Amino acid sequence: MSGMETIPIMTYIWGIAVVLFTFGFMIFVHELGHFLMAKRVGITVHEFALGFGPRLFRFRRKEDGKLSVEFSPGDIDEDEEKLEEKEVRTEYCLRIVPFGGFVRMEGEDSPGNPDDPGNFNNKTIWERAKVIVAGCAMNYVTGITMLLIVGFIWGIGMGIRPAKIGALIEGYPLEKAGVLPGDKILMVDGQPINDFEHLRNIVSAKKGGEIIELKIERPKKPAFFVKVEVMLDKESQRGMIGFMASQNAISGFKFIKVPPKDVVLYTFNQVKLLTLSPFIIAERLLSKKMSMGDVKKQSAGPIGIGHMIFEISKMGLAPIIYICALLSILIGAFNLIPFPALDGSRLLFLALEKIRKKPLDPEKEGMIHQVGFIVLIILVVLITWGDIVRITSGQGFFK
Repeated sequence: MSGMETIPIMTYIWGIAVVLFTFGFMIFVHELGHFLMAKRVGITVHEFALGFGPRLFRFRRKEDGKLSVEFSPGDIDEDEEKLEEKEVRTEYCLRIVPFGGFVRMEGEDSPGNPDDPGNFNNKTIWERAKVIVAGCAMNYVTGITMLLIVGFIWGIGMGIRPAKIGALIEGYPLEKAGVLPGDKILMVDGQPINDFEHLRNIVSAKKGGEIIELKIERPKKPAFFVKVEVMLDKESQRGMIGFMASQNAISGFKFIKVPPKDVVLYTFNQVKLLTLSPFIIAERLLSKKMSMGDVKKQSAGPIGIGHMIFEISKMGLAPIIYICALLSILIGAFNLIPFPALDGSRLLFLALEKIRKKPLDPEKEGMIHQVGFIVLIILVVLITWGDIVRITSGQGFFK
């Protein structure tokens, strides 16, 4: 086999390895937070699992104290049930579906054994809240640490986005001119456009009422020109024509060396932006600056995220660490949303318990979380189908 044939194969293997490691690492970090805090406050932990579905491997200590590594497909068997009745031993499992994980604690989603002092429901509200928050906290700590490492070594990261329209703002000049999401702006008044930031900077510097000419490229059609009138944003005093970037369309990354204090400032600004992103999207939906279709186009499920990570794996170590950091923070922020099955909803139930002065029925709460989990799985399936359509149609997530 020649060297030219070997390189693509090794690149492919490396990309797959980076994807699997990234997913596994992000899940591990989150569940590790729950696990360590649960152990710290004395909650009985039956299982620490990476993935969902049938079990592939399990690691546990036997009664003689020796570590047992077993290929054990399936779920809880009779021996395990007897073991749990006799003596609690945490089992560490790898399950077949890699996109997820969980920590199975006594009494978390069911009444469990009320006589067990390690029952989740026998702990104080503050202790339970710490266990719930710990997973998200670990994601934030990991993400912040990785952003600081990248910033101090390579510089602050910026995605290089092509000058491609991700979404249009209703009632603004671009929409009225017939420009569509997916169109790429090649020139402004005869000046070639390098990337999306370049385009935004040029438009921002224009005055309200100024007419500009755009050269547009549309898939499967010849390039054409449109003229639009720039609108002035009263708050920022910048020119606007009503466009948003596609969040998934990135052609690469650049890292800019800055002083250490700017690295710290940039890191915490990124944390703030990622944490507030769900609320920003909600505000834009309510104000009709975005539609659900726009959100769908700019969203990605496990397949889409895996595809992005695979492409980033070709760009070097700094982009890999950088995207891992952003994903870690996003996972932490997403899990804080008060939706059933997410950590945010569990905190909400604890707050209700504090107000009511008595806990909710664990079985009813568990049922609510199960329904929420099913809804989340349906949403993931729908988004994943969109990922598959986008990839197979040649659109992809990186241009």
